[in-house]
Amino acid sequence: MSLNISSIVEQYLKMPTNYALFLNGKRGAGKTYCVKSQISDLIKNTDTSHDASEKYKFLYISLFGIDSLDEIYTMMVMELYPILKNKSAKIGLGLTKIVARGLLGTMKLGSINDFLGDFGSISKDAIDTKNFVFIFDDIDRKSSKLDIGNLIGFINSLVEHENNKVILIAESELINDKDYSQVREKTIGTHIEYAPDLTESYDALASAFIKNGSQHYEKFLQRFKSEIISCFIARGSTNLRILSYLFQHLYIVFGEIYDQVGLDKQQTEESENMQKVRSVVKFAAGVCLEFRVGKISFSERGKLDDKESLQEFFNRINMEEMFRSNGEKTKIESTKSFLEEFLGYYFPKNDYIYYESLYGFLTGGSPFDMTMLTREWKKHFDDRRRTELPQFVLYQNLHITRCLDLSNSELKKKSKELISYALKGAFPLDHYLSVFYYIDRFNDILGYNMQHLAKRIILALEKHKKSFAMVHSLSRQFGIEKERKYYNEYLMIFKKALKINEAIDEKQKSADQGELFAAFSRNPQEFYETAYKQYGTPIFPSWSGVKAFAQIKKMTPTQILGLANFLGHISAQLTTMEIKFLKELMTLLITIKSRLNLKGYVLDILRVNIDQAIEKHPVSN
Repeated sequence: MSLNISSIVEQYLKMPTNYALFLNGKRGAGKTYCVKSQISDLIKNTDTSHDASEKYKFLYISLFGIDSLDEIYTMMVMELYPILKNKSAKIGLGLTKIVARGLLGTMKLGSINDFLGDFGSISKDAIDTKNFVFIFDDIDRKSSKLDIGNLIGFINSLVEHENNKVILIAESELINDKDYSQVREKTIGTHIEYAPDLTESYDALASAFIKNGSQHYEKFLQRFKSEIISCFIARGSTNLRILSYLFQHLYIVFGEIYDQVGLDKQQTEESENMQKVRSVVKFAAGVCLEFRVGKISFSERGKLDDKESLQEFFNRINMEEMFRSNGEKTKIESTKSFLEEFLGYYFPKNDYIYYESLYGFLTGGSPFDMTMLTREWKKHFDDRRRTELPQFVLYQNLHITRCLDLSNSELKKKSKELISYALKGAFPLDHYLSVFYYIDRFNDILGYNMQHLAKRIILALEKHKKSFAMVHSLSRQFGIEKERKYYNEYLMIFKKALKINEAIDEKQKSADQGELFAAFSRNPQEFYETAYKQYGTPIFPSWSGVKAFAQIKKMTPTQILGLANFLGHISAQLTTMEIKFLKELMTLLITIKSRLNLKGYVLDILRVNIDQAIEKHPVSN
């Protein structure tokens, strides 16, 4: 808590007043946390303004969803119950009024007659409302049924007639009631703007884990403090609820990864283990920030997991930078997507890794899967190590920003090495246009016959086609101007790479389909789990209706019902080829006579769901 807020509250408590204090701030900024963890201690240690021998007491009421004054009185009685339950306690006139009205709203505090009997025993030692600081939180989240004018009138009666201390908490911009602006000046004297220092709040939340015996986790949070805070700053957020949500989820991850990455050992910040953990922390921070403000959900992922969109984005950025650095134009254009905004906020250095093991856990759809995280780390960091191979180091060193100070002889030597690697098939398919461009630039000062070089590259692509891997979105990476001198050569190289890429894609799809059908034949539940993970991509395009029918006849009623439900879930996204498969399957299913048993019952459900799926795609009929 800032010294300024502390001083204002302390001054308010010590002097006679007839107005309320208003603590204003954004939702999630930590106003309630500040009051309960810090201002409450200040209140309880401050002498009352009317009697230095008495200390203030603290009464907190949340108005979230409250729709009547009677409900407020009832909640106040509930908070006062520990005091009222003490039969030796004597209550003053102010409390008598509150208790009397509150008891009308609740019959759950024991004998009302016992309490009413105490109303007559008012003495100089009686507990009075002037000894309390009433804090009313969430005014901006009260029910619309509770009239703001009546609420402010009630508060005014406390501060003006009973000389009580009252602190109100809300985000004032969200109080839209017209009456509020007309009556607030009469009741509210001082407005405090709560704009917490994110670093200070971070430390306070992290230190709470020390109290819970989690010193190692607190050290972990401090170690990655700059990464987390930079994500919040980039997003323009100081929301402590989101920060707390992130801390709670990272705590589970921390417990799983602590030994595996050696967090108990001294490691440099650039070590691979620290890079792994840093990528997890940044991904978790970004997902929590977007999830908690409703931008993404477990099912609506904003293409954060779309490999094709990711690769297209990074390739476009690289191509644009390459042309821009050389003072040339490019036609590569696109509108800014959510994915692009996400990467801009949290991964401006293009070091993004999507973690399926974390996404479902952070968005409430699945438990954290350490085995999956280990596999993801292996894949992504094996790929990163690949960029340290000599051909990729050479490729990077020939970027326009690094090669301008080379002599002609050095440039020719390195360019010759680059071509040699390319002709050996040592680069991914999406690098070959860039390799050709590296030789073409600088007005042919390297002296190569570019038409001949293009033919050699195309032959090399054909020769090594079995060694290449699929490159997502390659079809959208051609951004060469038609006016460019060797445009036709660029186009021929691109078409060859694209043809190879499409063949790899078809082969992979066929293999995936084979694996899916094998899983379906082996264990239908395993098939459903695998298929749901690739939601959004075709499941049945090359399946045989005959083989599927044979397998269905062997399935139990439970398994058949699972297939029927699965088809119901994905029916809207089926492709033409999948509808063709379902029609073939349906012609076979209708040959099975309906029987009055459980298997006949679930087969009827399956047939109905297939019919409905086919009807959703009339073009395919």
